[in-house]
Amino acid sequence: MSTFELHAADGAARTGVLRTAHGELRTPAFMPVGTKATVKAIDPAELRQLGAEILLCNTYHLHFRPGADLIAELGGLHRFMAWDGPILTDSGGFQVFSLRHTILRQDDEGLTFRSVYDGDEARFTPELAARIQAQLGSDIAMCLDVVPPSDAPHSDLAEAIERGIDMFDCVLPTRNARTGSALTWEGQLNLKGARFARDPRPLDEGCTCPACTRFSRAYVRHLLNQQEILGLQLLSLHNLRFVLDLVAGARDAIERGRLATYKEEALARLQRSKEAATWAT
Repeated sequence: MSTFELHAADGAARTGVLRTAHGELRTPAFMPVGTKATVKAIDPAELRQLGAEILLCNTYHLHFRPGADLIAELGGLHRFMAWDGPILTDSGGFQVFSLRHTILRQDDEGLTFRSVYDGDEARFTPELAARIQAQLGSDIAMCLDVVPPSDAPHSDLAEAIERGIDMFDCVLPTRNARTGSALTWEGQLNLKGARFARDPRPLDEGCTCPACTRFSRAYVRHLLNQQEILGLQLLSLHNLRFVLDLVAGARDAIERGRLATYKEEALARLQRSKEAATWAT
């Protein structure tokens, strides 16, 4: 059974430790998304080195491929993907609604829809979602998905922490990486742009991720434009570290009773960088 220990509060925001059968995680926590039992382009050991303490995996996709029965047969999700830390699985409801064009019928008992994999008719009910997650063996199973709107402002994260939300997930860090975008304190950078062709700087000054400590923007741009897989991997590592560090900073600010100040300073820093970039171009 999981337990939660409250450490500090700053208004509604709080820090604590959630203890699960597969270890502890500090909250607030960002959960990298391993939709199909993998965080795209990243080894589980690298996720640990980045500071990730919990991963999210997806019930909808794992139900269809490779199937919860197979994962259970092979010892559960932790052994299957070689991640020994906590795992949260979502209910699959968000995927059904985000793929709303596949929905055939909706009633009080559940949803009938067509699988995005083979087009066959399928059905999700709360009971089935719970049963699938039990087979997967996750530490935290979700009953319902309630998500912010897609057009919610980026100030998508600090305000949620302010209101006492403990855990977050998003595919944005790795999805942006696959399009060549880096999350930085200068804002979001399109590394495929010509202005980075001779840029010797790291992706983000002061970042200690494997990409920033070893490679230049010019090199990452070269990799991306030549469609080298390493470029996607380096950007994914960096983007994940950026978000993990942002949430770690919020945890520290809550402990010191300075979350409001941390939020204001972070947003102001991003705004100054955005204005400077606009002036420079």
